Amino acid sequence: MTRPTFLFDLDGTLLADHTALPGAVATVTALTERGHRVLYATNDAVLTVEQQVARLEAAGFPVTPDAVATSASTAAHVLADLAGGGAALRVLRLGAPAVEVEARSVDGVVFVDSAPADVVVAGLDTTLTYSALAGAVDALHRGARFLATNSDPHFTTAEGRRMPGAGAVVAALETASGATAEIVGKPGALMFRLLLERHGVGETDVVVVGDADADVHAARALGVVAVRLPSAFGTVAGDVNLTRIDELSHWETPVAAGGTT
Repeated sequence: MTRPTFLFDLDGTLLADHTALPGAVATVTALTERGHRVLYATNDAVLTVEQQVARLEAAGFPVTPDAVATSASTAAHVLADLAGGGAALRVLRLGAPAVEVEARSVDGVVFVDSAPADVVVAGLDTTLTYSALAGAVDALHRGARFLATNSDPHFTTAEGRRMPGAGAVVAALETASGATAEIVGKPGALMFRLLLERHGVGETDVVVVGDADADVHAARALGVVAVRLPSAFGTVAGDVNLTRIDELSHWETPVAAGGTT
């Protein structure tokens, strides 16, 4: 029987800030020792892939740089595709600072501070101002393409405070501009597909593990098994619903995507 690839969410699933959650390192290590490939995908667009790798390593997880994808690196991939036409692609970024870092080596992409712009990329912006919001709305009103790293409505700090997420920024832009964002991260499957293609992994023998509705929806969009861990991020059931991550350590039973246990 083929051993499935496990695709883990980070925050709330494996990590709380820079600290591994109970049982997470032992579970991931056990899966790798049993021959499972382990990959990581996060909607975070504040930290770069390099920074995420460092965070995982410091917490004790087995990881290599090519095993990690972020919504920022996915956005950079989309920008690279859009920039293939020859003329400079003017990109106005609202939040999501890692997008600019990940795209710095992309030929033809130029980041601008105001309209006119060809693309607006929006994500979590912890220093959002009305002026910046108005500039992005202006660019969208003039016809810029609208990309968003994710639509997560909120996140929880290490102290337990609920904070507005990227989805709050995206919703403000959509409301003011009338444009609809193309989400490059979860709940879509693009980030997963690019990561799996990088490793030559088919889209069938994959198990997605996460703590949020977006993780389940992304797994469903890909057509693979979704394992849901308990959290405050929604109520959508996975195909498998666990109370603790260490229940994955001895994964044996194949489960069809779309079923619930």
